[in-house]
Amino acid sequence: MLCLYTGVVAVIEARVTVPADPVRWVAKPGKGSKFADKDGTGEDGGVTGISLKASAENKAGIVLKGKGENLPDPVLALALPAEARFVNLETDVCLAATFDSGDVKKSDATRFKATAKN
Repeated sequence: MLCLYTGVVAVIEARVTVPADPVRWVAKPGKGSKFADKDGTGEDGGVTGISLKASAENKAGIVLKGKGENLPDPVLALALPAEARFVNLETDVCLAATFDSGDVKKSDATRFKATAKN
């Protein structure tokens, strides 16, 4: 599950859940994992791809791509701070990052892109 919170009081802006699926989730030993919706329907909350990059050197990363009517429609140009949490609902492992103004690379009505050193 990916959740996006904004502002000082952490208002939830969007939530998507991508189920466990041994066909669409592929482990990349030593690198992380990938999820691919090969038919591009975005049936799982609009998510068409996820890349989880592992790192022991504070360089881990998550990229989520989505499209279509199933994708939540948060109001972008997000209020800061913004926090993204990626939670494995089977193991309760939670990866989180908080983004402030210095972390944001792009924030407009169509896209939010940021990098944080958490």
